[in-house]
Amino acid sequence: MEGLPPGAPDPRRDALRKLNERDRAKNPDFDKIHYVTVDMPEECVLLQAHAFCDAQMGIEPLMEPYGSWFQRQDLRPAYRYYADLLRLLQWQRPGERWLLKSPAHLWALDVLVEMFPDACILWTHRNPLEILASYCSMMAMLMAIRSSFDPKALGPTVLEYLARSLERALAARDRLAPERVLDVDYRALVADPLAAARAAYGHFGLPLDAAAEAALAAHVRANPQGKHGAHRYALEEYGLDAERVRERLRAYTERFAVPAV
Repeated sequence: MEGLPPGAPDPRRDALRKLNERDRAKNPDFDKIHYVTVDMPEECVLLQAHAFCDAQMGIEPLMEPYGSWFQRQDLRPAYRYYADLLRLLQWQRPGERWLLKSPAHLWALDVLVEMFPDACILWTHRNPLEILASYCSMMAMLMAIRSSFDPKALGPTVLEYLARSLERALAARDRLAPERVLDVDYRALVADPLAAARAAYGHFGLPLDAAAEAALAAHVRANPQGKHGAHRYALEEYGLDAERVRERLRAYTERFAVPAV
């Protein structure tokens, strides 16, 4: 922030810390689903909320009329602004590469590559029965602030929303050079995160020195899965059953040999 002397605390950081603390006090169980602090990475497409046309505004993409409106939009303006914000963030302290993360990019893989021509895409694949139940649980917790909410109506909406984003992403992927994308089995990633990281660096020809590998290993040791509590969920809570999910996503699971049991 302009005018702050070197080493002085940034009031913006303190404001975000207080916001995180208020959110945690109101909804402590959300830490089991998505734990974040002021000094941790967060979903990168939150920046697109400033363009008022994105999938990460919260529950809006699952609600009408915003949901249908969003899926009809050209997302280039939002991604152009997103790219400008990333440039702004690295203006005074540029790095070598951005590490961006969000499943919302499935809605615009082609636009992402258009804006970032050297983008390397790491695509994780997980059992859709687990994904749907987990995603519904997260959305249900976010929607709990509404005065009325039927969790049984949430599942079919989430299934269609995620299926359409997946279909759009696969169509865009088919137009990309195959080497631009690396597929990663979620089970393998959880079982050996460091091996998955080495594979990603190797696939994309990126350097991984001893210091970076040691930092990755330390992070894995300090952050085991479930560190902030177990996230429990079930499809039936949200008006879905396994066969309905399998049938809607069959083309995806067969193409990538993803388990759906």
